[in-house]
Amino acid sequence: MNIKKVFILGGTSKTGKILIENLLKEKDMNIECYVRSPEKFEEKLKEKIKIIKGELTDIKNLSESMKESNIIICLLSGEKVKILAENIIKSMKENKIERIIWMTGMGIHHEVPGPVKEILDKLVKEQLYYVQAADTIQNSGLNYTLIRGAHLTDGNNPKSFIQKEGEEIHSNTCDRIALVKVIIDIVQNPKLFEMQSIGVTN
Repeated sequence: MNIKKVFILGGTSKTGKILIENLLKEKDMNIECYVRSPEKFEEKLKEKIKIIKGELTDIKNLSESMKESNIIICLLSGEKVKILAENIIKSMKENKIERIIWMTGMGIHHEVPGPVKEILDKLVKEQLYYVQAADTIQNSGLNYTLIRGAHLTDGNNPKSFIQKEGEEIHSNTCDRIALVKVIIDIVQNPKLFEMQSIGVTN
């Protein structure tokens, strides 16, 4: 039995909760969530996963909490996300953890051609901290996958299209379940999309 220990940051987000719900359907999963506000989880979920209360700025606690994890999944947002990325990298290296999945936004590297490019370029200019965080992960020396999600929606379409940088995107949107399925595929096969930045759309 090869039990995968998955360490999730951002698990109380809408996408995070869908991810946890679907990871629990997989075999041999040990799920841990490091969160600021455990009360945001439903009681029935707390019985199925390990929840660790902590701040991402507390590097000592963060590092101790992620010990022996196989893969780190980050679903983080906010203006301090670059600093949080640096803390996560430091904690991973202290624990000799190599594999990380980092969710970010479409257009961070001005990589999307076509009519949507102008809109995405404007958004990126207003939120450069997401670019800086993604670049920090990409340059960390860790085995990363950057997942550039299109505009996330709450539909039930699990079908996804993987978009390389520079490719015209299939759709401007992505149902959260489709993005989650891609993340789970990587958890199950960590060699999938190693050292790559991939876009995910419906």
